[in-house]
Amino acid sequence: MHTNQNKIESHEFKPIDILMVEDNHTDAIITREALIYAKVNNTLHVVEDGEEAIDYLMQRGKYSEAVLPDLILLDLNLTASTGLATFFT
Repeated sequence: MHTNQNKIESHEFKPIDILMVEDNHTDAIITREALIYAKVNNTLHVVEDGEEAIDYLMQRGKYSEAVLPDLILLDLNLTASTGLATFFT
């Protein structure tokens, strides 16, 4: 007997928290639109440089109550500080 008991609707999942480290506003918009198009249930937080990303992750300053992300999207070609430098911090 085949049942749909194992079928889980996407709206039953809590949104994933995504931290996007991106200094290009257009790229951030494109990514946001892609997530909407793909119907990814998410809360997207965008910061513009590596230093701000570290503050977010360490919950410092204005990010003292930030929710730690489930996923980090890191631009490896950041202008102010390289994405790789942020990654290895």
